[in-house]
Amino acid sequence: MFRTADIHEVLPPILACVLVWEMALPYVTTGAYDQAPPGVRRLFILGVPVTVTALSWWELSRLRRHHGPDTAHRAAPLTRPATAVHRAVAPASGVTPVQRSHSA
Repeated sequence: MFRTADIHEVLPPILACVLVWEMALPYVTTGAYDQAPPGVRRLFILGVPVTVTALSWWELSRLRRHHGPDTAHRAAPLTRPATAVHRAVAPASGVTPVQRSHSA
């Protein structure tokens, strides 16, 4: 969600839950879809928020499982594994190929 994981890795699922329930709340309180049967009305109003909440819980549990139980208390974002492009730009040794050829 708009690079919110750069701030903290648990922010996207939490923000998604808050926003989807905020959007559903007016429909719950105003009695929207009065012409629909009660079961269909509940499905229309609560289907999306419940689904997004379930997916967010799954994402949070996955973060906790793969990055440890202290995920929610980290001071910095999780580091992402380096791709081939990142390795070519910044080698693991910290020495660029030009520096390596001059220093050897």
